[in-house]
Amino acid sequence: MKPGEVARWLGFAILTALVALAWSNGLHGEFTYDDKVEVIGNRTIRVLDDWWAIASYNYARPLLIATYAINFHFAQLAPLTYHIFDVLLQAVNAGLVMLLVYEGASLMGRRYGLRIGLVVAGIWALHPLQTEAVSYVTGRSEQLCGTFFLLGLALWLRFLREEDRGLWLAAHGAFLAAALSKEVAAALPLAMVLMEWLFVRRGRLQAVRWNRYTVFALMLLAGGAIRWRLSGTLLPRESERTMAVHYWTQAEVIWRYIQLWLVPYGQTVFHDFPETGATVRSVAAGLGLVGGSGLAWRERTRRPLLAFAWLWFLLLLLPSSVAPLKESMAEHRPYLASLGPAWLLGDWIATRRRGLVVAAALWVVLGVLTWKRNAVWAEEAVLWEEVITRSPESPEGWYGYGDALRFSDRWLDACQAYRTSVDLEPGYLDAWNNLGLCNAELGRDKVARRAFEQALRRSPSSCRTHTNFGLLHIRRGRFEEGVTELKTALTYCPTYCDAHYFLGTYYQEIGRSPMDAEMHFTIFEEVCPQHAQISEVRQRLLDLTF
Repeated sequence: MKPGEVARWLGFAILTALVALAWSNGLHGEFTYDDKVEVIGNRTIRVLDDWWAIASYNYARPLLIATYAINFHFAQLAPLTYHIFDVLLQAVNAGLVMLLVYEGASLMGRRYGLRIGLVVAGIWALHPLQTEAVSYVTGRSEQLCGTFFLLGLALWLRFLREEDRGLWLAAHGAFLAAALSKEVAAALPLAMVLMEWLFVRRGRLQAVRWNRYTVFALMLLAGGAIRWRLSGTLLPRESERTMAVHYWTQAEVIWRYIQLWLVPYGQTVFHDFPETGATVRSVAAGLGLVGGSGLAWRERTRRPLLAFAWLWFLLLLLPSSVAPLKESMAEHRPYLASLGPAWLLGDWIATRRRGLVVAAALWVVLGVLTWKRNAVWAEEAVLWEEVITRSPESPEGWYGYGDALRFSDRWLDACQAYRTSVDLEPGYLDAWNNLGLCNAELGRDKVARRAFEQALRRSPSSCRTHTNFGLLHIRRGRFEEGVTELKTALTYCPTYCDAHYFLGTYYQEIGRSPMDAEMHFTIFEEVCPQHAQISEVRQRLLDLTF
């Protein structure tokens, strides 16, 4: 093995050890937030051989879902194996960052490329802003996409240096794998152009070899066409906020990400970031982004790394900034974007006298901060308690806290949290519904009934509330009222799985109407093949028909 290869493997071993230490206290953490849906509630991951079901669960991220299926195949729903996978993935990505920076330094003619790569990778991988992408199992989408994104860039930079056809082909394969992991992969060809423009062409845009990106452009067009065909839109729309409000809000959010990278204080799983229009602050934020981009353009030849750091950060935040997602801000989104400032800082440190000593000290500080952050992520109730401590007037924060308490069987505390949520926002339908569920579990039928009635007063067509209200009636022996509520749910939502399940169960066990039970179970089997009760329903159908 050549000395350079030994040094690279040694650097990777150092990064792996640092990552393992920083995340060691989070390996036994719970499933949190959307993990309840994407992992625990995802029935497609439970049969590893059913690749079509895995691929069709989320057609935009089949590779991601496949990794969950592999985890489930070996350890079912034990969180430890999922967290180990994610920490190992972070170590791999740290090694890829080191390789990418080494290739970039070589193209720029910089000395000590491996040292720079090691320092940059350590800063990037250990920063506490990365915690959500690593400790949050659903955040794996950022990590997995990042793996192929970074690999594709490293291969492309090597191709620019060596002109090897195999590297060209491998980079396109990495792009495809990234695209099958998360939509942020769409920024990869632009990132390649950015690096060629600044690192190879020294800021001369007209010198970029545009013809080399033809296949990438065709792949993007094909992906867009497939997405349009399947969903009828190119961009996901998870929020009702107008595009103008969304973009002005994102102008402020980007500066908040910058602040969290520079000073990682105020981190939380849920940032109740206020939506805004064209205010003085949002306009100033937008002008600041434009001004920073103008400065980057001006410095593209004299300080290409400075220009790269700024433009990379904006480019990698572009996919989540353009689409109006459910939450205006989430800490896993700057996962790849944070490489820009990390590269700029790491390059400056690594080329100073005693740079490795300074880098080691910084790694220790960042590692300790990440270790402390993982202690919060290890328990969902603690994670959401932090949210309401930082934002006590947030109804969404109290709702999330209530859910965390409910899943921990702390029903009384959960009811109090939901009550606070609806006090802060009387129109919060989900909070009213869960307040009803919570009180029903505690045997407070009158309070539960009032909560469900409040929910239906605000949204008479809420299928979930009608179903829960109906189930409450049936469990308390009020069968006629219960069946009426369940049928009302199906009037508004004819394919609502839970309503069909509970009606079928009622008709089979209490109503003594096997034909009605068979009808509801048959519909359930047709429209809810991935539901948690599908096996039970199929057995009930066998009992009814044979």
